[in-house]
Amino acid sequence: MATRKIVNKHINESSSTYVGVDGELFYDTVTNTLKISDGTTPGGTTLTTDGGSAASITVVGDDSTGTAVNAGETIKIAGTQNITTAVSGDTLTITGPNLTGYAQKTDTAITIVSDDSTGTAVTVGETFKIAGGNNITTAVSGDTLTITGSKTIDVNEINSGDSSAIQINDAVNISGTLNAKTIVTNDLISQDSSAINVLDGMNVSGTLSADVLDVNELSSNDSTAIQINDSVNISGTLNAKTLIANTISSEDSSAIQINDGLRISGDLTFSNNTVQTTAYVTASGNWTVTTGTNTYSFTVPQEGTYTMWVKGNIANGIIIWNATVSVSNSNVAAIGYQYAWNYTGGGSPIALTAIPDQIRGTAGTISTDATYVGSTSNRFDFGISNTSGASQTIYYGYAKIS
Repeated sequence: MATRKIVNKHINESSSTYVGVDGELFYDTVTNTLKISDGTTPGGTTLTTDGGSAASITVVGDDSTGTAVNAGETIKIAGTQNITTAVSGDTLTITGPNLTGYAQKTDTAITIVSDDSTGTAVTVGETFKIAGGNNITTAVSGDTLTITGSKTIDVNEINSGDSSAIQINDAVNISGTLNAKTIVTNDLISQDSSAINVLDGMNVSGTLSADVLDVNELSSNDSTAIQINDSVNISGTLNAKTLIANTISSEDSSAIQINDGLRISGDLTFSNNTVQTTAYVTASGNWTVTTGTNTYSFTVPQEGTYTMWVKGNIANGIIIWNATVSVSNSNVAAIGYQYAWNYTGGGSPIALTAIPDQIRGTAGTISTDATYVGSTSNRFDFGISNTSGASQTIYYGYAKIS
């Protein structure tokens, strides 16, 4: 065993920076420790009682950061978040908060409350189920609870939170029936692009714009009149009790067909600016003329002037009669003139045999003829012979001109 002599000398240099020569021993008067030099390390290496050097200890926290602690240094363990530390002798005591009020205590429950303020107590070890409803499903995977809503809403009622309105930002497709007290919309379109069927009454307080309006009845709101500001094209039949118009024109510029009587309370002005202040009264009909010779007649109202006609046209037979007659009282003669003609070139299967006998008058003269003794001068009788072998239709008519 080698023996080394320690020489005592005073070094005028800090022991923390002193290097010395390899194997040289020196004493640190600051830390009161004996150190040995390796010839390169400033401050040398501290010697321990077991003959080794004093290495440092690294203390690391949860965040993986640490600090080195050398012999003689002090490390403090500090508590936080309701945690305290204390050292007694060689014992370190770490004290945490009181956890008896938390869920890990099996005799204390957690109360879970729903929107309707009803609740249930759940203790540790029990199972609490979160169930979906109204097209909502729930699922648990690991520690994750997923609540999924459906794209389809199946409810009896939808209400806004402030009782004002429900805002729908996109289109709504309704395959069933929409019941609504008020519909505010720019467009109503049928599902198959055919038509929207309105089964009950529809009250429109604003303006109704439509390319085609198919209704049984149009009524004004105040029972006065429906105001139509532009033209109305009617391709079907217009039925009206009263028609007030400045111009009535036919669709093809030919003529307007009036199938029944026309009563005009004002003046009737023609295109040549002539005015007819007395309305025309017209009538027409037909007789079914049986075989043989029989009498047929028509009657006009009294007190008027008429143009009249009778005509028949069958195979090989033609009859024509016309007259202009003024009728006053029914027991005096009718004043006017009449013409009658039979076609005889085909054997006369139809022929006039008698014409009215109450018509009197000679052109250019004043008649005082009082030979008519009947009481029906407004009835015009005709004798007609039919030898065609079948019944024939003969037409008649008249028009009141004054």
